[in-house]
Amino acid sequence: MLSTLLGINMNALNYLLTLYLLDLLSLSMQPAYAQQNSYLSTFNLTAPENDGPLNDYSKQVFNKLQARTNIKFVIKNLPKQRALSGANMGEYDGVAMRVVNLENEYSNLVPIKQAIFKVQHVVFSHQEKIINGATHFENLYQITQRHQYKVGYLNGSKKAKDELAKFPNEYKMALGDPMQAFNLLKMGRIDAYLAGPRIVNRQLYRRHFSNTNIKEVGVFATFSLYCYVHKKHVAFVNVIEAALKEMNEDGTLQSIRESLEMMNKAKKLY
Repeated sequence: MLSTLLGINMNALNYLLTLYLLDLLSLSMQPAYAQQNSYLSTFNLTAPENDGPLNDYSKQVFNKLQARTNIKFVIKNLPKQRALSGANMGEYDGVAMRVVNLENEYSNLVPIKQAIFKVQHVVFSHQEKIINGATHFENLYQITQRHQYKVGYLNGSKKAKDELAKFPNEYKMALGDPMQAFNLLKMGRIDAYLAGPRIVNRQLYRRHFSNTNIKEVGVFATFSLYCYVHKKHVAFVNVIEAALKEMNEDGTLQSIRESLEMMNKAKKLY
């Protein structure tokens, strides 16, 4: 009767009331949903492909970092050189873990000044003179000069390139990936392989080449890896750096590394 007096059709009134209630329900749910699924930004970071357990570590670190910064991190695995050049050109938002002072050569990359991981460069060889006589880069250089040996290293590894800077071009060879390096070493096409990171190359060696005449000569360098972001994201540097420092101080980074080491020791990869 009230609807008749007001001149309103009851069906139309019920329809409008239903729409109103649905709108209220939608508004009440929206903040909680947005809080769970929205991020300040999304960073697509590059990492060298074929880095096996190191990439596993990287993914775990950036998953933890994502929770602390509300920045979504996506890791894209690419060839070493492509990973650097793509990030520097702005095709990607940065690199996950690379050596210090990268910005000197790749000027668009800004370092996050908290080390994420410490790695080692090792030398593998089938030549007895290197296996028994090389303990550091200086005497490796002397042996290669004296016997005209060739040392392989990975293309895109700035650290390896710097370490072999003194070696003449005819005594070194840039290679595509660790498996190619070990195969060339096995065939005698190269005489030594400057390999890094150790954790990655030791895994390949133990799985595929431990029964050959190739031997691990020793550790030739130890150094830290850092995250870099493209300069277009410089506003996020302090946030990321503070979170990584906190992860270092509260033992999160060490915990991730220890769990990785335990897993790989169980698989006899270390």
